Amino acid sequence: MNKPNFIYLVLLVLLSGYGCGFRPNKVETPRWTTEILAPLVKAPLSPEEIVQLDEVTFSKEIKMSDLGTPNGTYPLIPPIPPTSLPPYTIPISADIASVTFASGKMAMTIQNNLPINLKAGATVTVEVGTNVFFTHNLPNDINPGATYTMTPEYDVTGKTLSENITLKLTNFASDGSSSPVTINGSEKLTISFSIKGLKIQNIGLASNNNFELSDTTDFSISGSNVNMGEISGKFVLFSDNQMPIQMRVQGYFLDSTKKVMDSLLTGTQLINAATVDGSGFSNSTVTSSVDIPVSTAKFEKIKPAKYFKSYVKVSTGSGAPLVFIRNTDKLTLQLVADIKVKIENKQN
Repeated sequence: MNKPNFIYLVLLVLLSGYGCGFRPNKVETPRWTTEILAPLVKAPLSPEEIVQLDEVTFSKEIKMSDLGTPNGTYPLIPPIPPTSLPPYTIPISADIASVTFASGKMAMTIQNNLPINLKAGATVTVEVGTNVFFTHNLPNDINPGATYTMTPEYDVTGKTLSENITLKLTNFASDGSSSPVTINGSEKLTISFSIKGLKIQNIGLASNNNFELSDTTDFSISGSNVNMGEISGKFVLFSDNQMPIQMRVQGYFLDSTKKVMDSLLTGTQLINAATVDGSGFSNSTVTSSVDIPVSTAKFEKIKPAKYFKSYVKVSTGSGAPLVFIRNTDKLTLQLVADIKVKIENKQN
């Protein structure tokens, strides 16, 4: 998934022509002051970008000891009649309490590295709480060393996964092995799930949750055929936050080797969380702004920069209630230049 490109700088300087009397032995350099008031960037961050949820994967390994056969050497393994294995709890994420999908496809593979086959008719079920998220009946035997891939993939539109899910394997049966077998604990049946191409309807974030985002983009304010005299004014960073999470933002100007030259802010800028209703969904937009002074020294320092790195730290408070981010919730950041520049033409 693409990370957010939400701050980059474009300085727009408009130069008009000038006229003067003909003096062949002298070049006149007119000087003037102009006001620059221009939006530099405006870009939204979506829930996918905030949480960086490009793919959801989870898996479970089942060993021979789970089937009642401990390590050792056996002259044979008798057939296993249809049986239900104990349910397995699988944690999805320590950060995400739940995710509801607006769209997406889930793939399932079963890799059999056991010394016995898994017979057709076995049922794989994924439950979330008391609700069945997914169930699939195995249509064919899976022999030792073989891998089964479910087709078609399972549509997860409108489905919800929580931070802990339950995997059940029922009607497990095998023909066993008629030849000697040595079990050392490395043999396993691996059931793997992968949800890709997903779009998020909403995400539930747990309390005491912290994660960071960063992105680097090209940057240039050189190339203008002007000499900058005195520079004064400010950048203004505006934010509109519809998400019920608190964030801190910062930006860094980088040289051609991507070494930090200067920061946009003297410290991180706090963006407060939107308020929520009784169900944990946002019901407001929090608007804020911060002025960033721009001096001649500041401008000259960042002028050679070739890259800009944006940085966002997301957090939910300790003991905070469960909150949800919908796919319609956005964080919009806009950087505006309000600068007074004394400009003079370069002499040849």
